[in-house]
Amino acid sequence: MARRKKNDNESKGAHWMDTYGDMVTLLLTFFVLLYSFSTVNEQKWQELVAAFNRSYTTTPPIGEEMPPGMVGSGGGQSGFEENGEGEDDESTGEQPESEFVIPDMDPLYKGIKGYVIDSGLESVIHVSKQDLEIIIRFMDNVMFDSGSAKIKDDYLYILDYITNVLIQYDDEISMVRIEGHTDNRPIHTYQYPSNWELSVNRAVAVLKYMIEEKDYEPTRISAVGYGEYHPIADNDTESGRSKNRRVDFVITKTAVSVNQGEET
Repeated sequence: MARRKKNDNESKGAHWMDTYGDMVTLLLTFFVLLYSFSTVNEQKWQELVAAFNRSYTTTPPIGEEMPPGMVGSGGGQSGFEENGEGEDDESTGEQPESEFVIPDMDPLYKGIKGYVIDSGLESVIHVSKQDLEIIIRFMDNVMFDSGSAKIKDDYLYILDYITNVLIQYDDEISMVRIEGHTDNRPIHTYQYPSNWELSVNRAVAVLKYMIEEKDYEPTRISAVGYGEYHPIADNDTESGRSKNRRVDFVITKTAVSVNQGEET
């Protein structure tokens, strides 16, 4: 009697069941680990939810009081303690104003003022200071002859000194504006048909000298002519007209934001 041949399919059945069982076990282990990782501390979760509610709720639910330190849509307390630290304009709906530091220009002012006094030029060069400006005023015909826009050679040394000082304080100066002014007596020449042309050409002559001869930064200086229309004295007298004939250096300070050092 012939021996019955063993069925290959029957012997292979146990192998795939083993593999399937291993896979199911691994998947179960994987999901158990995921669950353990996702377990959240209930107390911490409640604190997190409460924090988000405080951040995004501008008004409390009906019947509840406004929590201390919160600002509703109608205004109220500031979001900071009442000790004044960190106060802003949130309660008024306005953005807090930027704070600026104005550089101390006293050394520049005193240096030029002292030079004028030591040189005996107080009668023809006036130096004054305002909040954001220093004004150096060359009176009458100190720098120019009557009806001319050519700088006098005898006074170039004064312009040299002032330009050198301005260069030393370049970081604290925003702009230097050269202003030309005349009296109200008309001028009618081929080169200067009116006081406009004369005042502008005098201011430009000073500007070009400072840039071309003293290497002053062109982007930090400008020239403007006002003709007879910005008098500082009465044009009805010779004394007043003499005061109105002038060239002004208007030196503007640079206002620096208190946060600039942190941003740049």
